[in-house]
Amino acid sequence: MSESAAEIKSLKMAELNKLNLPKFWREILQIAGPDMFIKIWRVASCPENQWKQDKIYVPSIKKYQEFQCVQIIKCFIESNMSCTEITKELEKHGMSRSPDTIRRIAKKYELGEVPLR
Repeated sequence: MSESAAEIKSLKMAELNKLNLPKFWREILQIAGPDMFIKIWRVASCPENQWKQDKIYVPSIKKYQEFQCVQIIKCFIESNMSCTEITKELEKHGMSRSPDTIRRIAKKYELGEVPLR
């Protein structure tokens, strides 16, 4: 980034920080940068995106984490791993699923029977 681009970004950040936005929005600003932040803010503030009375619905990150876990389990099942092996592998990454859960996922996605061991 050129010096002038860095200066412009710094000025935009300072301007947005003067708005005394809630902590949640300041964190998004820091992560996304000023230009992307403004785009996000515009989308979030459109009446058609409002849930009710100037509020937007923010789904829990757990929904995404669960989706990712299911995708990982599906890959392990397709690699012919047993429930025990899958459970151990998931635990290495801070995820905990029972053999019954693994079998339900296999059944739901028609991946066949998964051996316990």
